[in-house]
Amino acid sequence: MLRGCLEPTDRATGRLILLSLAAQFGNVGDIAKGSAHRQVLHGATGTLLARFGDGATYWTCVEDFEGDCTPDDFYVNEWYGLTDLARDFGLVVASEDEVGVFWFGADD
Repeated sequence: MLRGCLEPTDRATGRLILLSLAAQFGNVGDIAKGSAHRQVLHGATGTLLARFGDGATYWTCVEDFEGDCTPDDFYVNEWYGLTDLARDFGLVVASEDEVGVFWFGADD
């Protein structure tokens, strides 16, 4: 069912997608630089993805994003929604042992 809906991505972009979800679909750069909240989120995403190991594969429905894949300018422009919700994107991470699905959907 999801074949053709999700595209492969890399770990660095996957981490930024998680941060974007935490910023409620906003620009990751809008989370105050140097703030405790931003530091906690950055640490949490690293810890979460480390659980899947170096051989994990990353998949998303994000089709376009701005920025050079840094937390200061990453912003999701377009995605292929899997539901009828206005905002619907996320990240799927798969290792040999487990699959993690990190998703959020909302109507405006």
